[in-house]
Amino acid sequence: MPLGAVLPWCCLALLALAGCLSPAEHAAQADGEAYALIASRRDAIGTDPKAFTIEPYHSPALARLAEETRRFRRGEQEAPPTIRLIEAIELAAALDGGWQDRRERLYLAALDVTLERWRLGFVPRGGGAGGVAGEDGEAGSVDAGFSAGFTKLFSSGGRLLFDVGADLFDSLLSSDGESLTTSLQLSFTQPLLAGAGERVTLEALTQAERDLLYEARSYERFQRTFAYQIAADYYSILLAGDFLKNEEANYESLTRVATRNAALVEAGRLSDIQMDQARQDEFRARNRVIDTRQSLENQLDRFRETLGLPITAPLQLDQAELEGLSAAAAAAAGLEQSVAVVLALERRLDLKNAYGRLEDSRRRVDITRNLLGAVVDVVAGAGSVSAAQSPLDYGDSDLDWNLGLDVDSTLDRRLQRNSYRSAIIAQRAAERAALDLADSIRVAVRDALRQENTRRQAFEIQKQAVELSLRRVESAELNLQAGNAQTRDLLESQAALVQAQNARTSALIDYRLAQLALLRDTELLGLDQQGFVALTPELSPAAGLSIAGLEPGAPWGLRPQDAPQDLEPETAPDPQAGAAASPAGPTLPGVAGAAFGPAPAGLEP
Repeated sequence: MPLGAVLPWCCLALLALAGCLSPAEHAAQADGEAYALIASRRDAIGTDPKAFTIEPYHSPALARLAEETRRFRRGEQEAPPTIRLIEAIELAAALDGGWQDRRERLYLAALDVTLERWRLGFVPRGGGAGGVAGEDGEAGSVDAGFSAGFTKLFSSGGRLLFDVGADLFDSLLSSDGESLTTSLQLSFTQPLLAGAGERVTLEALTQAERDLLYEARSYERFQRTFAYQIAADYYSILLAGDFLKNEEANYESLTRVATRNAALVEAGRLSDIQMDQARQDEFRARNRVIDTRQSLENQLDRFRETLGLPITAPLQLDQAELEGLSAAAAAAAGLEQSVAVVLALERRLDLKNAYGRLEDSRRRVDITRNLLGAVVDVVAGAGSVSAAQSPLDYGDSDLDWNLGLDVDSTLDRRLQRNSYRSAIIAQRAAERAALDLADSIRVAVRDALRQENTRRQAFEIQKQAVELSLRRVESAELNLQAGNAQTRDLLESQAALVQAQNARTSALIDYRLAQLALLRDTELLGLDQQGFVALTPELSPAAGLSIAGLEPGAPWGLRPQDAPQDLEPETAPDPQAGAAASPAGPTLPGVAGAAFGPAPAGLEP
């Protein structure tokens, strides 16, 4: 067989080998491109660009809990494992399916961008076929063919198509039955009216780029709200634990009073009714201890479920978190109402998304208006077939070419008309949604500021109430010993002390949660290097916050067209840009992931 006849077979082999990457290699390529895009978007909105992966992550906190659980159950450790607040957020992020869902949504949005960029590049194409035919068990002919080429979509809407092909036919029954030819085809189509222009052509990529930014913002917003809820659950358990501690201390105190009164009755120095009063209060205190302990255990079970831990896993919270709240709560926000509202309107990621979607709706109106026009395309093409037995010889071949117009024969533009009117209505709805969200943010921030101020005052009042109750208990004990008071006076002062201590802790936690809610509503709740929320950032305009140029009255006249913009430009970026920057994907060390699978050995029931 001549050398030229081998050409189609070689091409077929190369085409087959081109798709021989393993599934793991394909996944790695997808991850590399997607992670690079996600990193750039997260960096643009001020978060750690490397702290993201959708792969399982083995949490250090989870591993530590498993090891300490094993030691506790073997009797090698006296107390059950302790979990800090930041560890609780990490575990919830690791084991909560909702967190993983949001991470995957962000990843899929990045994949959509990679696909749209690919479509705007040189898209390769190729294929072929070959085989042997005959009859009565005898081969009669061999044929093989292939074609390869590319398509290229230009920003103007024009599409270039190039193809090269080869075809071999060899009759095995004839010495001169061999035929080998090649072909070249080139065509170009350019819309003139409907579908023409950069704005229309790049719309899919533009929207994909913007959707990725929206998902990146939504993911960051989700982390903040998620962490706030975990913190609220964590603090509520600390509150129940403090209630239990106070009730236990009160029960011990009342037991001592009842025991002392019984001794005084036996000595004839006290009446029976005062002893019975002390016993009654002792029994009531014991019931409160039992009820409070049950409530604490119930909350711990629900918290284990929230964290994704086995319901029987031994667990306790870090009391130091509660002890450190007083110092953290003492740092008042110091934000004026007008400044806080401006900060929220400038920084809220969900509001930026609403403004961005409004711009999207305006752009869709322009695009659907363009599609109302007639479809008129310029079509041009050229092609040639090589001489027989000379696959590279086109000298004597005729060149086929064409040039013309392709006009859509559809006169009824009802579909395009309805799309245009729907786009206008969607724009109006998007504008209302953006304005409504801005109004709700103003109300929420004003309410959060009032809550923060009210809770701070309540906490200060309750601190004074505890000091007063302590003095009252001391005074009642001294007066009782001196014979100037009744047992009832001491019992009432002791009950008032427990109520005041519980109210102080409740006020402290309410105040801290009000601070965190204000941080959340003004988008000031920060993220640490692992992508988790840091619950103790500085809440001050001096803490690197950019509010220059924003007047206090600005929010009240703010409209969507005046909204802060950090969206992608209307003209989509070069589809090839950044593709070669990270072919293998970014390095992601020490990142807390989301779906970790089953709990390690030692945490199972």
